[in-house]
Amino acid sequence: MKTEYFLVKYQAARDIFFVGWFEKKGENWVVTSGGRFLQSYKDKILETQEANDYHELDWKKTSVYKPESDAGWLDREGNFYGCNSRQHDLVADLFFNKTIGELTRMGWIRVYDKEQWSCDWNEGSDIENGLPTRMTQAQYDWLISHGHKVHESEQPSML
Repeated sequence: MKTEYFLVKYQAARDIFFVGWFEKKGENWVVTSGGRFLQSYKDKILETQEANDYHELDWKKTSVYKPESDAGWLDREGNFYGCNSRQHDLVADLFFNKTIGELTRMGWIRVYDKEQWSCDWNEGSDIENGLPTRMTQAQYDWLISHGHKVHESEQPSML
């Protein structure tokens, strides 16, 4: 059964607005985690969409997605998905329907800020089972172009 979701621009604090997907329950907006808050006359419904599950919604339209951020996820092809520095788990779930562990085992890089990033290629990655053991050239190029340092032992092999 499909659920109707609303893309709402709402005021979180004085002069601070956010955009998010919600269900409408009576006079409340209900977030995906089950939390709720009272609807306001200041809220603006930007879009409605029916979906079987909130993972089907386009989360890039929300305030969760921050392409200009220094924090986010870097996939194997060098595509960056920006978020706030403490929202990696939320982005993993909402955008990709995965856990942090699943993304890192797939070889994705978790970028924390301009200085720090992490991955788990050397801890449990297994090339025989299709798990990456090194970063890709695209990931390396993205990290270098954004000012990150990459130790020689972590660079992609040049075979």
